[in-house]
Amino acid sequence: METFMCTLCGVAVSSSFGEGWLKEFRVIYAQPPSWGDVKLSGVCSAGETGEYDIHGVGVIVARCPRDAGKRYDDQDLDPDSKIMVKLGPDAPKSFQNIAPSVSCCGFAFHAACWDLLAKIGHIDISVLFGVCFSMPIVDAGIIQWGHNYGGAARPQHFSTPSQPHGSRWAGFMPEELFSHIKSSLFRSDPMNIPDLHYLTRCAVRFEPPAYPWPSRQTARDVFYRLPVEILQAILPTLSSPDVASLRSASRVVACLDLPESFWASRFQDGYEYAHIFETSLQRPRSWKALYMFTRILERQSHALQNRARVWELGLKLKKLHDQVEGVSCQGLPLASKFEPDCIADDREWVVASDGLLENTSDNWYYLRGGCRGLRIREIQLPTPMEFSHLAVSFTVVDNRKFVSGLQFVTPGGEYESLGYIASFKQTITLPSTASMSGLHLALSKSGIKAIAVELDNRTLSPWAGEPKTYPRWRLSTPAGAYVKAEFDAMRLLSLGLEVKAEVPGKDRCFWKSDVPAPGILCDPPIDGGSFRRPDALSRPLLEAAIFRPATLVGVAAYLSDLNAVAGIEFMHTDSTHDSLLGQRMPLERRPYSPNLYPPHGEDHASSISVDGPGGERITEIRIEENMDGPLKIEVRI
Repeated sequence: METFMCTLCGVAVSSSFGEGWLKEFRVIYAQPPSWGDVKLSGVCSAGETGEYDIHGVGVIVARCPRDAGKRYDDQDLDPDSKIMVKLGPDAPKSFQNIAPSVSCCGFAFHAACWDLLAKIGHIDISVLFGVCFSMPIVDAGIIQWGHNYGGAARPQHFSTPSQPHGSRWAGFMPEELFSHIKSSLFRSDPMNIPDLHYLTRCAVRFEPPAYPWPSRQTARDVFYRLPVEILQAILPTLSSPDVASLRSASRVVACLDLPESFWASRFQDGYEYAHIFETSLQRPRSWKALYMFTRILERQSHALQNRARVWELGLKLKKLHDQVEGVSCQGLPLASKFEPDCIADDREWVVASDGLLENTSDNWYYLRGGCRGLRIREIQLPTPMEFSHLAVSFTVVDNRKFVSGLQFVTPGGEYESLGYIASFKQTITLPSTASMSGLHLALSKSGIKAIAVELDNRTLSPWAGEPKTYPRWRLSTPAGAYVKAEFDAMRLLSLGLEVKAEVPGKDRCFWKSDVPAPGILCDPPIDGGSFRRPDALSRPLLEAAIFRPATLVGVAAYLSDLNAVAGIEFMHTDSTHDSLLGQRMPLERRPYSPNLYPPHGEDHASSISVDGPGGERITEIRIEENMDGPLKIEVRI
């Protein structure tokens, strides 16, 4: 028996607990390469799992009833009807060293959590499988949704060259959960609350107290002018905190008897007790009585508190599911992980992406970081490049907006679509006097965050999306060019152009801030060949600094205590023109990267004066390097 985490609630699936519901789970699974054929298993037991060490990664395999209507403890269950499922996404090397009978991979849910998720609404398991596959996963199979599972996961800090301040959520192992302050809450069955069943059957009707209706002295209260029936129709549409505030502010509303329809609305979708689904099975005698007794019960019942926690997590997952459901991926399909039988592509591309990992990547990175491409699409830009606007679609994951698709629209209303075209769009309008010459992308580890259009008059459009301080990449877009994009189940992960001529160095790399403007000579020494690095979690991040020779008054180098150059600054007569490469004093200390600028001594700065207004000019900047990086910078005038 091995421990792994529930995809929905984040609590361990284990038979180490006394609570039986914690050992029972279901799996949504697929058998590669038939990724579109996703199935739901029957109820499995944590006692029928095992762990295999594959290339340094613990791979957990479960024996599950193939029939969704079966349970592991059914007397008539045929042992041959069970299947072996590897839990978690399919890392490229996972199946190579496991027994041949393990041909499926999937994601586990407590059986109780799955039943609760089904109460929230319809779930397309194929969509849910793709959404789960698109998210990073760490030890014990806990998916990184971006939240802490309502307290059931703890923060875990890490550092990589590209993420010096990284953090993720890790689940509690059974031995840790026993000592957790909320242990009894997390271990309480959210589907089995006997007191709640009793309340829905036995709650008696409350006789409301008689409040005298306000006199005409309160006529200045605007609600005095409304009929009681209209007031009683308005209040059920408001949240309970808003109703309480309104009753405090208006004597008329305070004296109004809240009807049963108001109390019944508190148990509907969007209100505080929507998770009390028992009311849809049995109507209570009094909605008000049930509301009042439920308020008392929720303070005492850990099971009800846990149901509220899991329900809220289910609402977040359902919201993500609903964004994806029914939205197809537009463009010509190319061979990819989820669609291996499509047209194979062997052309050379320059690809802009930050965290996208190859199928040949190391298992550890493939499972735990970056993002995984599932589908590839291609379109060809028209000749001539006449677009009236670019419509950028977005999807929202954990309150963060990501680009999901693009529509290139011509003045005549025709368009080329690429990716997931959603109703949530932002439009970049292009002037009729200029044509598109390139795209600027803001890249994150989880997908493309924003896009701007570069015009042939050397101007840049406003950004669509959230560029913030994310690294940038420029792609030139000549007329007739082929555009290739890679997606997970909901986000645009990479965008590439077919290479037909030599690509400038500045179009083959990441820039820490804005890409150098057109017309500025800039050709960084980036290796040719494959433009996507096999380890997408570690890559150079370039900067460009522009200085004005005629107004330059000084150059400063900022050195760490190891005499490594951490930053260079060009200073001008007008300080608003100053430009910086790297860091200025004091140098940033990175708590999870102790080897970067370790405090062995004092940081210091060195500078020289330049009389730019008087005619002095920089003729050469020379940097000496050692194995650990830049050691010395020399400026000649």
